[in-house]
Amino acid sequence: MSEDGNQPVHTLNVTFDQLLAVGGVYSNYVHCWFTQHEITLDFLTQRGGSPSDGVDEATLVARVKVAPSALGPMIQQIASTYDAWIERANSAEFSTVMAPHQEGEDNE
Repeated sequence: MSEDGNQPVHTLNVTFDQLLAVGGVYSNYVHCWFTQHEITLDFLTQRGGSPSDGVDEATLVARVKVAPSALGPMIQQIASTYDAWIERANSAEFSTVMAPHQEGEDNE
């Protein structure tokens, strides 16, 4: 519990691979699938262009397995971060980025 007794104090120590943390990986597509005990997110990079045979090519760059109980909070955090990005993208700070239209906004 915290000193005031209301909320528990939570500290998270994170370790990471320095190369991955600095450079990360780029993905422009995610494929989700599940089993009884986990949800898997496959992050892919699709190649540009139109394939002549109608089959797109992609490279798996990361696979993340998530406990179903952790997915809801993860989606909420992603949505919150995306909303903050939209706000900045529509401001002068990201003047070269056109943010996607948000549902419920007036079309002018």
